Amino acid sequence: MDAIQRIKNTFDQHSLKTFLINSVDGKKYSYSQIYTEALLFSAELRRIGLSKGDRLAIILPNSIEHAVLLFACMFSGITTVPINQTQTVNEILVILSESKTTQIICNSKSLEKLTNIRTDLKIHLFSDILESKHNNFTSPNKIEAFENVTENDILTIVFTSGTTGTPKGVIHKIKSLINNAYLFCNEVKIDDSNRFYNLLSMSYLGGYYNLLLLPFVAGSSVVIAEAFSPHSAMDFWPPIIKHRINTLWLVPTIISIILEFDRKEIGVQYSKENIKLTLVGTAPLTDSIKNAFENRYGVELVQNYGLSETLFISTQRPSSEDSKGVGKILSGVNVEIRKLEDKNLEKDEEGEIYVKTPYLMAGYFNREIELDDSFFPTGDIGYINDGHLIISGRKKDLIIRSGLNISPLAIENMLQQHESIGKCAVIGIPHKINGEDIVAVISLKNGADFSTVKKELFQLCDQKISSSKRPSMIFQTDSFPMSSSGKIQKNTLKKIIQMRISKSDFSPIKSAPEVKKCAIGMKVKKKIDRPSDKLISRISEFPTTIVSDALNRMGAVSSAIQAICKNRPFCGPAFTVDEVEGSNMMNHIALDLLRNGDVMVISGKGITSRSCWGGLQTLRACKVGASAVIIDGAVRDYDDIKEYNLPIYARGVSLGGPIKAPFGRINYPISFGGVAVSPGDIVMGDNDGIVVVPQRLVEEVIHICQNKLEQEAKWFNEVESGKSALKTVGINKFLEKQSIDYE
Repeated sequence: MDAIQRIKNTFDQHSLKTFLINSVDGKKYSYSQIYTEALLFSAELRRIGLSKGDRLAIILPNSIEHAVLLFACMFSGITTVPINQTQTVNEILVILSESKTTQIICNSKSLEKLTNIRTDLKIHLFSDILESKHNNFTSPNKIEAFENVTENDILTIVFTSGTTGTPKGVIHKIKSLINNAYLFCNEVKIDDSNRFYNLLSMSYLGGYYNLLLLPFVAGSSVVIAEAFSPHSAMDFWPPIIKHRINTLWLVPTIISIILEFDRKEIGVQYSKENIKLTLVGTAPLTDSIKNAFENRYGVELVQNYGLSETLFISTQRPSSEDSKGVGKILSGVNVEIRKLEDKNLEKDEEGEIYVKTPYLMAGYFNREIELDDSFFPTGDIGYINDGHLIISGRKKDLIIRSGLNISPLAIENMLQQHESIGKCAVIGIPHKINGEDIVAVISLKNGADFSTVKKELFQLCDQKISSSKRPSMIFQTDSFPMSSSGKIQKNTLKKIIQMRISKSDFSPIKSAPEVKKCAIGMKVKKKIDRPSDKLISRISEFPTTIVSDALNRMGAVSSAIQAICKNRPFCGPAFTVDEVEGSNMMNHIALDLLRNGDVMVISGKGITSRSCWGGLQTLRACKVGASAVIIDGAVRDYDDIKEYNLPIYARGVSLGGPIKAPFGRINYPISFGGVAVSPGDIVMGDNDGIVVVPQRLVEEVIHICQNKLEQEAKWFNEVESGKSALKTVGINKFLEKQSIDYE
């Protein structure tokens, strides 16, 4: 059946049935209501100049309205380019550039990031579109869904996380998503009795495809919630119980967090009695985590496998006694296991997984791809056993030790069996004789002793795996570098571990790094041009509000970055620090280079799950004479920080500790709270916020500020004497030309 017809049939057959439910207020919307609302949204999209074939970037949190917007784009033939709100300005710019997208719909929070970053962007505030839809009502009878739209039209371009390079835009047509979803639902027996809980961001395929389009195709209902975060685990089950959810779609990271933080019994009882289906995908699920969750909550975790490029390839079937790996291959999908080197494959031997599927992406946007006999190389290593697909690991993660290909996943699964292990990653480290050596990196659960656990893990390796696969070293870490999709960034981890293996035969680094040698991945400029003390003193006399107005509001830093302690104004030249997410390595180095009066400006990428500044650094900053420290990230040691009379500004406080990643830059231009900051720019802050003045504009800004301050003093005197503020400021002349409906 044609995919467009399948969509229309779904709306018709389930018109009166509940489709979407707001998790906050419990309001329900039927299939018919969502269809009508999507038609009205379609009219608004046309009103702002969008039409079939246009690309639209959507930067929004999960909501009913967001879901309706996605259907409206489908109805209109508009290609969506989803972007997550948590992505940095630079990451957003890359996606916009790679996809050649200039039209954006976002909320006010994202608007702060996007203002003035590119002159050719057409940014539409979502609240304005909602208001316009209400004010300019168009009868849905006058709007036609799928006018001149076919199943071969592009529905979305989803960008990969891009942890190893520039992200790639995966193009999917309407038919690939809808038909693959239909096939999956039939295989797993999903129907209109299933009620899903959408807790994954709709900016990714997990939230958009798995938990919106797929339930839609089955006629199911979906509770729309905000995207999952670690604090969600504390109250994970109440909304599920409240809305009588019976179907969950989880990822391994969420499962691990729930096991760690959910200490209540209400979820255990509810899930045993009411959860009929729990699906798991997007990343490998270790046996230990799978068994722990199933034993605690009394549910079966049904694993599936697919890529952004291929959609679903295989799935386990619920209540199947012979389920192995990631299940049986879906009908119509062909899988081949191809040799990794020049030798014949034996039965059940590992090789690279190649897939031939009718649901394959249409390609990568603006990039060419060559397919071997229409088979797509997944980059995953695995084998087929009795018709079941078994995943062994990623090809890029393979460790080649003395010529032998070794999959880290099998070793990770074995190590994860130890009860004291929190997370585990196995990586290959360069070795001058063996090519690579095997290193395990672990985090421990509370109270575990590393030396004891390390000894027990080596004993476990001796018992469970051959000598060729045993790790030579085991390291402990408090936290792992993670991607935005919740996966351990092994490339980054390798470099961190290499730095820790100092003076070792296993390491290419022969001595501890010195700042002046600028170790791999770190760049430091010691000398910067600073404005004169006289200029700094003159501009410091003005409040940030006046300075911001003088810059036409272009230098105002995001209001999310606030003073940790109020009434501590500051003004000084920027000393910029660019950190890797979750790290504080570079600001430790910067503290030994900072000059008296400098403002340390730290780009922590907006991450608030872990801190990159604390009490010890605050003490050091005071000792070297810093004017202030401002952080696009989080701090900790609040009680220590407030004891020092040093202005500290940040996005918040987090007890999560930092990592020491040997990557980053000092005194290079950075993006900070939505504003570009160069070394030597003047940065000033007070209780109203932070403003950045480009060094080349300082004298001009001072002149404008003087005039504005005189003007404001005059306005205050006039209002004090009883004059209308409208007339004082001159707004009355503008309003005379407008139409105001007073009631």
